[in-house]
Amino acid sequence: MNQELIEKQTKSKYKIAAITLAIFVGCGWVYFKQNNPNVTSSQPVVQQQQPQLPVLKTEEPIVQVAQDTKKEDAAVEQLNENLTQEQRIKRFEKSLIPNPEFVKKVNAKYPGLKVTSAKSISQMKINVVTLENTMAVAFMNDEMTFIDISGHMINPANQEDISLFLAEMKASTFFSSLPFEKAIKVVYTDGKSDPAKNRKVAIFADPDCPYCRKMDQAIHTQMTNQNITFYYFMNPLRIPGHEQAPLKAAKIWCSGNAGKAWVEWMLKGTLPSNDGQCKNPVAETKQLSSSLGFNGTPTIIFDNNQMSMNDVSPQEMITVLNSKPPIQK
Repeated sequence: MNQELIEKQTKSKYKIAAITLAIFVGCGWVYFKQNNPNVTSSQPVVQQQQPQLPVLKTEEPIVQVAQDTKKEDAAVEQLNENLTQEQRIKRFEKSLIPNPEFVKKVNAKYPGLKVTSAKSISQMKINVVTLENTMAVAFMNDEMTFIDISGHMINPANQEDISLFLAEMKASTFFSSLPFEKAIKVVYTDGKSDPAKNRKVAIFADPDCPYCRKMDQAIHTQMTNQNITFYYFMNPLRIPGHEQAPLKAAKIWCSGNAGKAWVEWMLKGTLPSNDGQCKNPVAETKQLSSSLGFNGTPTIIFDNNQMSMNDVSPQEMITVLNSKPPIQK
């Protein structure tokens, strides 16, 4: 607020207070004379101490507090910006609180889950839980109404995978509309049939995904005589250890023969020597994956609208394809 305006307002308030006090004293004297006629103005009157008027505060301190708050917020933001990933992890680790009572409650209600430990995340009403015989990251709410295991939302009462249900609902409507021209294409045939009549499988994959590699090593050694066309949509995950995945995907696309380069990468770990700077759809297919909620790899969509969010064996893949004919456009 303008300092001159504040001073004017302060003086005005003091004047009003003084006038009010004068009126109050004058009325009091008239009342006193009426009830004490023998008292004259010549008699000594005890001088009343004029009450101290409160000092009016300007808005400057408030402004200063607001400025200090902004400075503190900025300092916190700066601190966060200066933290390394390792420091952030350590800070998060310190915020976890061991919750052995939660372990007892969960195992009593859902013994099949076999929870071995739990740590609560401060102020989130969520627990990081460890399950027996698995390294999967799992979360469970305090009310024990759901458990999230590696991105799969599970109903603990019947252990149904809600995430898979939702993904399959999406798959039933979009397979035929996938932008196949933005996928890396690998075609296998038995040498007799028309490749145009091949069954189709779309796989959202990450070049650094170990589960993708395991599945692909089986596909590209055991399914080469099947009448199947594989379409690989690049979905480099934004997780530690996968920082180079976008570049690797781009290098494969820029090789001149993306299908061959993908197979060589998965089987031999050999990348093309280019710089990955050619025009490629990696960013677009990554965005497509995110919009569909495919936050894990591999995610597999079959041409009959069946779906898997885990790696599958060649035999399982053939079984799924044989279970239903392809959906016609």
